[in-house]
Amino acid sequence: MSRLTIEQRRGFAIEGEHGVDACLSDGHGLVAQVGEDRLTTFRSAAKPFQLETSLALLSPAQRVMLGTEDLALGAASHHGEPTHVAHVRDLLSRLGRQPSDLFCGVHPPSDPASARALYARGEEPTVLHNNCSGKHAFMAAACATRGFAPDYRAPEHPLQRRVLDDLEARTDGAVVGSVVDGCGVPCFVLPLSAMALAWGRLALAMREDSAADGLGAIGRAMLAHPRLMSGSHGFDGLLSEQSGVVAKVGAQGLLCVALPTRGLALALRARSGSDAVRPQAALALLARFAPEVVPEVVSPEFTAVFNLVGQRVGEIVARWED
Repeated sequence: MSRLTIEQRRGFAIEGEHGVDACLSDGHGLVAQVGEDRLTTFRSAAKPFQLETSLALLSPAQRVMLGTEDLALGAASHHGEPTHVAHVRDLLSRLGRQPSDLFCGVHPPSDPASARALYARGEEPTVLHNNCSGKHAFMAAACATRGFAPDYRAPEHPLQRRVLDDLEARTDGAVVGSVVDGCGVPCFVLPLSAMALAWGRLALAMREDSAADGLGAIGRAMLAHPRLMSGSHGFDGLLSEQSGVVAKVGAQGLLCVALPTRGLALALRARSGSDAVRPQAALALLARFAPEVVPEVVSPEFTAVFNLVGQRVGEIVARWED
């Protein structure tokens, strides 16, 4: 079996070696595997499927008023830039909700420039800056529409039971349980191959399902608005923008990619949990399994090591063992 290791090099010295596990699926089963098919957490790569459930619980009138930007935001791990915050605020208003209805917690914008500007204005972060606020806006609206308890975080809450049931269907029953995600809602634990299967079904739905409010519509919205789904400098958003794929990060070194033109999907995780090596891992895997989608130019910020004064002092490189 092929093995992939990502090396972090500073000059001639190797500072870190990160094993990578990956699975490729066509939406029906496993097509290829690199490393091991490990049991791990879905984290934010589950957001398209969580959104699928929330959308289905909204009223027809609510779904009709939603645009593609709204769907992209509902599946986003956004960076808290002003455009993200403005869109979440507007979405909440149209759904009849307010920031106090969100239970995702508060953190500063993950976009450094936006964080500096916020503090320079003498302001503090709010729940709208949370990268999961779009997902939570839809969860809050679904609960209000269906008369569920407003605090939707518990695994036994009817919304979360529905999310689990729907994800079980997308993964052929591969979910083994849940833990607590960073934003407080259930985080599903399942094999990497099951994540690839679910994302393969997302890729197929983008091609085959023309409905305006189903899983295919969510994927097409993420592809249409990658910087809204991610950020101005997020690798997943930039890869989506440049390559015609839908890429979505999850915490601790996870990345899932749907290739709608091929009907394929890739799920990968750096065993170390390092987000820094995730871009090079994705590029190496795509170069092997789908070279036609690899960007011609990749920003050095994703493949190089820099010191604090901006000097390039090393590289992040892939090493294959076949």
